[in-house]
Amino acid sequence: MLSVWRVVAIGVIIELWQDVHDVSYVSLTGGEAVARGGFSRLPSGNVVVTLTLPHPEGADRGLVRVVVLAVNRQRALTRLRNLGFRAPRLSGNAEPPTPDEISAVLHHPEGLVWRPHDAPDTEPWHPISALRRLGAGG
Repeated sequence: MLSVWRVVAIGVIIELWQDVHDVSYVSLTGGEAVARGGFSRLPSGNVVVTLTLPHPEGADRGLVRVVVLAVNRQRALTRLRNLGFRAPRLSGNAEPPTPDEISAVLHHPEGLVWRPHDAPDTEPWHPISALRRLGAGG
């Protein structure tokens, strides 16, 4: 049985390893993954969650930055799971959404947008249906 201190130490080691190796997505036991991202609560009570995840068709297709508007964080993660992202888990608030990301998701009818992680700020946000079309076509 692991003590609380050992569990904390393992978590710190994983975080340090991620920082040193610049890893955005690390698979843990049970297939769960810790994704870099964050959230912001709006005055209406809804939350905007941002995550950097591998493309749902495979990590070789690159990373995508996904922005979700939902009632709470858990529902945002459930929406992503239902779209084919492998068990994303938000741990902490290391990369909260920027004002640009919040504005983009608030003005989109689906409340769910994405763009490549390494895209310049001038690239527009895309609806999630475009990501699914890219995955099916490619």
